[in-house]
Amino acid sequence: VRLPQGITPFPERTIEAKIAARKALGDVNHDLLLDQRSPLAIYHGPLAAGLGLEELVSSWRGVQAKLPTARLWLVGDGELREKLWNRITDLDLRYRVCMPGVFDDLTELLAAADALVMPHLTSTAHTSMIPALAAGLPVVAGDVPTSRELISHAQEGLLVSAQNLGDMSEAITTLISDPLTHHRFSTLARESALR
Repeated sequence: VRLPQGITPFPERTIEAKIAARKALGDVNHDLLLDQRSPLAIYHGPLAAGLGLEELVSSWRGVQAKLPTARLWLVGDGELREKLWNRITDLDLRYRVCMPGVFDDLTELLAAADALVMPHLTSTAHTSMIPALAAGLPVVAGDVPTSRELISHAQEGLLVSAQNLGDMSEAITTLISDPLTHHRFSTLARESALR
């Protein structure tokens, strides 16, 4: 039997694990201090051009307008880092959008987050999305063929156009602010990954 994209199952998400993960991350990096009620979306992957990251940062203003305590962490590194930082600063999103660097172990990161955001999914981004789904983390992803291989719209997450900032902002806001939608997507995400 060949498992081309095998995963290690993550423990089921609990509020206690979320609180512990956020505390541990905040202890390591003060910029990551976050209470349990603040919604958190993460991107995990290279900070590179063509992945919709500039559009994601721009769309965060819409999320911020509706959810002032919401945070976005862009986890990774790459040549777009400085350009993204400039955009974050220009849009007055400092402390709301954070770039904490690279993580060797995603366990605490996935436990702390409320959603994974992948604006434009490439074949290498499967390595970020599959563990997130296994951790029961709902996904907002660009509506491209590689995303559709892993999630169905309104099942494990939401598929949107990365170029439409309003749609991206609305999808993220819905996913991280509506507990019933979040719980349903989270359950389906985990079941799908484990299957």
